[in-house]
Amino acid sequence: MERERYRPRSRSRSRSPPRRRRSRSRSRSPQGYRDRRSRRATGFDQGPAPGGPGGPAPGGNPNPFPGARGGPSFGARPDPATRMARRLYLGSLPERVNEAALAEHLCMALKAVGGATTDRPVWHLYVNEGRKFGFAEFMTVEECSNTVALDGILFNGASIRIRRPNDYVPSEAQRMGPSMPSKALRVEVVGLQAGGFTRPEDDPDRIFVGGLPYDLLEGQFIDLLTSAGGPLRSHTYKKNPDTGLGAGYGFAVFVDPSSADAAITSLHGLRMGDKCLTCRRAGQGQRERQQQQQQQQQQFFSAPPPQIQQPIPTAVVRLNGCVTASELSDPNEYKEIYDDMLEEAERYGNVLKLHIPKPEGEASVPGLGKVYVRYADPSQSLRAFQAMNGRKFGGNTVVADFLDERKFDEGTIE
Repeated sequence: MERERYRPRSRSRSRSPPRRRRSRSRSRSPQGYRDRRSRRATGFDQGPAPGGPGGPAPGGNPNPFPGARGGPSFGARPDPATRMARRLYLGSLPERVNEAALAEHLCMALKAVGGATTDRPVWHLYVNEGRKFGFAEFMTVEECSNTVALDGILFNGASIRIRRPNDYVPSEAQRMGPSMPSKALRVEVVGLQAGGFTRPEDDPDRIFVGGLPYDLLEGQFIDLLTSAGGPLRSHTYKKNPDTGLGAGYGFAVFVDPSSADAAITSLHGLRMGDKCLTCRRAGQGQRERQQQQQQQQQQFFSAPPPQIQQPIPTAVVRLNGCVTASELSDPNEYKEIYDDMLEEAERYGNVLKLHIPKPEGEASVPGLGKVYVRYADPSQSLRAFQAMNGRKFGGNTVVADFLDERKFDEGTIE
């Protein structure tokens, strides 16, 4: 079912009569499949228009918040069906945020910690300048979940708050991909701590007391603090959930804010048994960690970006993982897949040859499950590579690369 093509493109996308689509849906949902049939004739998902990036998300304006403005989009459109699981809320942003710079910052940080699976993890980002928040949409669900671990990362001197948006539904998102950050992420590379960042919302006069004996009772902790600084307005005494004993530290706020300094002077360095107490304002340690984090991030982001090896284009594009042997075994389905592929490929240049290996019983067939497109020149194949790599065909993710023209013309495809 393969044919040679040595003529300029003359194929019309509005052929008449239109061919009958097979009844089995290649979309994730029957409704989505019916909508897709009415919009276009190929099994590919909606890709970017040739020569431009993807547009707004389905349904019109991608930014439903008054005062927010649409930001830049990068690369081919990811699967719209997983959009809910690919979005994150970004809060506590600094003044006058440059959206492209923020997107680049998140991409670099995600690559640095080992959480990126694509070259450009952030697909779309926009910011509400007046209220200092925004939303980021990622290429994959996995990259979005990994970015949750970057909560508290510094950008232009501000610790960015990263959260799931209000429309996030965990039970549905779990079916779309990983819902938790990978445990293998190296967040310390960008100055963060494993397990996430807790945003400091404490009272500025709240004090921290560490180095406490583990067998100290909560009542004794309160007595220790009141004797050092007076009545308490609030306190937190941390306990080990497994043993029920103290965890060795706690926090407190005095009724009289001026008592905090007196308590710090009285308790810091005090020996209790074989322990030596540490006492300071709770925000002090947070500021020290932020300064250390800022230094680490400045060191990382000032270094030259890692060199990403770009594929050298040839005139042959190979599309991996987009079709299965069972689909190709049906002659009618094979023809429809072939026509779909040819129609999409012709959008980007003059197709000289399209080859889709067919199953041959139990025999091993080189290149089975892959699609090979021979263009007239590498510039056309490069356009096809950029447009189709990462797209969806029949629900399968297309992974594109290049094949040497001489090998392809000689029939060596593996």
